[in-house]
Amino acid sequence: MRWLIQNDQLSLLVLAVLIGVAAAYCAIAFRELYLLGQLTSFGIQSDTLFSHAAGLPAWQIVLVPTAGGLLIGLFVRFVIPDRRIHGVADVMESVALRSGRVGLRVGLGSAVVSVASISVGASVGREGPVVHLGATLASAVAHRLGLTRAQAVTLLGCGVAAAARRRSTRRSPVCSSPSKSSSAITR
Repeated sequence: MRWLIQNDQLSLLVLAVLIGVAAAYCAIAFRELYLLGQLTSFGIQSDTLFSHAAGLPAWQIVLVPTAGGLLIGLFVRFVIPDRRIHGVADVMESVALRSGRVGLRVGLGSAVVSVASISVGASVGREGPVVHLGATLASAVAHRLGLTRAQAVTLLGCGVAAAARRRSTRRSPVCSSPSKSSSAITR
């Protein structure tokens, strides 16, 4: 076991796999949470909420996003340090300027705001918050373990890639195979 800890490349490989799996499951949890929020808010659990909106009462179409937006605005105002949610550009900035360091409070706060926003019908992207969540997870682990800048950035890339991959497919996050269309391209 000691040789595993002393071998930087092998240790990084193990950490990368663990971060990848954890980030993929965070992406799954993100989706399930906003679907649950939509079920609570609108009585509908779908990635295409707009197509179901015609069947909802007018008061619900107006009241739920309005009240949700007010509560989300208050949360952002008083909980998120710089009063905005973060996404892909912030991950790239953290790699370039802060050695891959992504703040845990900002990352988790952005994920909560995004889940809540999607739950109440806001037209916001789903990929950016998931990418930022994967980066936040990887950054927290790298910081906790005291990894070098290069190792931290590598782990951050693993977290981002796994979260983005999981968001773009509904297959198992660990055992996904390429689709037929992508294998036809490589022939």
